[in-house]
Amino acid sequence: MWCAFDRSFHSVLKCIERILMESKKQKIISLLISIALGMCIMFAPSIITGEMYDRADLDPFLTANLVIRSSSFVLGLLVIYDATKVHFKE
Repeated sequence: MWCAFDRSFHSVLKCIERILMESKKQKIISLLISIALGMCIMFAPSIITGEMYDRADLDPFLTANLVIRSSSFVLGLLVIYDATKVHFKE
């Protein structure tokens, strides 16, 4: 009787361990996807225009260019911060 209980308890522990490992893998995958998404948001203006910050071409739109690039950089950092906060939350 005790041996059967011990085996079933051991199998339950193995099942719980497997579920926890899968949730850890899902959290890591979620973190990596969020970091990649944040990096894409940060560099989206450069990717869309095809060049880095060029002051000579965009003189009339210099302020708008600066605002868009700065806000996309901050938004990307916020996405990465939120992902790390959620990942390391207990």
